[in-house]
Amino acid sequence: YKSASKLKKWAYRLYRNPIILFFVAPVILFIFIFRVPFEKFSLAAVINIIALNLIILCLYFLSPLSFLKWAYVLSPSLLISYFAASFLFYVQHQYEKTLWITEEQSDNVWISLRGSSYIEMSPFLAWCYGNINFHNIHHLDVKIPMYHLPEAFLELQKHIKLNSLSLLEALTSYRFKLWNPQSGKLEKFPDCP
Repeated sequence: YKSASKLKKWAYRLYRNPIILFFVAPVILFIFIFRVPFEKFSLAAVINIIALNLIILCLYFLSPLSFLKWAYVLSPSLLISYFAASFLFYVQHQYEKTLWITEEQSDNVWISLRGSSYIEMSPFLAWCYGNINFHNIHHLDVKIPMYHLPEAFLELQKHIKLNSLSLLEALTSYRFKLWNPQSGKLEKFPDCP
């Protein structure tokens, strides 16, 4: 960041702006980008994307509702879910004491446990999010079903201290923007030289 041009610094600050990150980017991602299969996707993923797109089109064209009525009905819930999903995903990887490493330092278990977090939530809120607040356990093994993530977390917590954030810490962690290799932490823009 320090060696970047003023234009690159401005672009990075714009990209890391909460309005862009949590309101503009999710709409672009979920409505446009995630509707297109890319060449790196497996055949099953491509079939799923195409099938979902066809279902969306069928629902739209076979529905007696006009486009505006669809927008009125679906937009609020979709936008809230886009915001919630992007915010939760972001803060579980972008908190002050996260781990950022280079490829040659890679150790999948260590990265899974230190590079993502657990967010403390009420059982009801955790259920609403499908227990994805146990994000570090999800990264450790994506095959663990969502209903087993809490017990896997508790078992692992007996052996190693896992990164955990309170809901308040999660809600304020969007402020951390730049990785400082000297401190090994994410820092806010004003704190960075």
